[in-house]
Amino acid sequence: MSYSNTAPVVWRRLSSLSELSAVSEKWHFLNQQCGGGLFCSPHWQLHWVSCFWQADWRLETWICTSDDKLLAILPCYTQPDERSRKRVMFPLGQGEAEACEVASEFVDLLIAPGWSQLLPDLARLIASSGRPRIKWRAVNSGANILQLAHALGHSVVQASGYRYLYSSEHGFKLSSQLERKWQKIVRYESKKRAHFYWLDKQDACDLWPELKRLHQLRWSRKGKPGAFISDVFNQFHQMLLLQQPDSCAMAVLKIDGELAAIHYYLKSTEYMHFYQAGWAEPFSGFSPSAMLHLWAARQMNNLAYDFMLGAAKSYKQDFCNQKQLCYQLDVYADVVSYALAILRKLKRQAGRLKWLS
Repeated sequence: MSYSNTAPVVWRRLSSLSELSAVSEKWHFLNQQCGGGLFCSPHWQLHWVSCFWQADWRLETWICTSDDKLLAILPCYTQPDERSRKRVMFPLGQGEAEACEVASEFVDLLIAPGWSQLLPDLARLIASSGRPRIKWRAVNSGANILQLAHALGHSVVQASGYRYLYSSEHGFKLSSQLERKWQKIVRYESKKRAHFYWLDKQDACDLWPELKRLHQLRWSRKGKPGAFISDVFNQFHQMLLLQQPDSCAMAVLKIDGELAAIHYYLKSTEYMHFYQAGWAEPFSGFSPSAMLHLWAARQMNNLAYDFMLGAAKSYKQDFCNQKQLCYQLDVYADVVSYALAILRKLKRQAGRLKWLS
């Protein structure tokens, strides 16, 4: 859809959730124009709001319209910071308590194609409205929010890991060990002793407790809490399965009729995002979760298989043929806070150099 460059451009700050919901249809259309990322969509972010919103949070979302069409949206809110006693701005989808964090990654400022000239105006509006501290994690290298941070100034951008991807165009380059295990499971499959398949909506809902049990069992053995320990985390995803089944997928590997591994995915227009897994210890010799990755990735026709954010050294690189550097962003409210942050960053870098030497 084309936009008229002669119609006036109007910026507006939304401060109520009802105002945000009212633009959800236009927001969805804009997100589709920008690639259809799940974590930038109103479906994901409004669902996140419905589960995590707190009484002392305040919506701080900027939108730009022209000729009744949405050209840009910066979907943010602020919450109080106990340490500084000031408010900090986060994107919707981030900032919930770590114990129940759902890991909304690659959230971005959405701008309609051909309208990048809106960025300086938005920077001026934010600066003149009180200039809050901004924290943003899991940022893609080409994200609009990085350009906005540059325009705002007083920003610190740090590498935070890699986004690991598999594209069928390039194929797998497996280690000899993984290749042997894959050939073994293929033989099992040919003899009908192994069975890979996708779950329908009802089966996915029914098997959620088993995914949770297997995942938690593995992490409890490591002395760690595991992702499913939070009730609100489980509520978020179970409601997503029920209300937005097209945004989710679950795959299973059974060996000799027993559940060996189960994966939970989130779906975008261009990606199948691997999110969580559980696998049964008696089948550990098969590396069942790894085998399920190899099978599921081969099922992707027009989608990239996305392992999402991982460390520089990660098991994810064993399966992927692409990786993209990601960042953590901090924009500071004043020059003093910014200078102190730069000093802390330099001190950390000096410490690492001293350790390496």
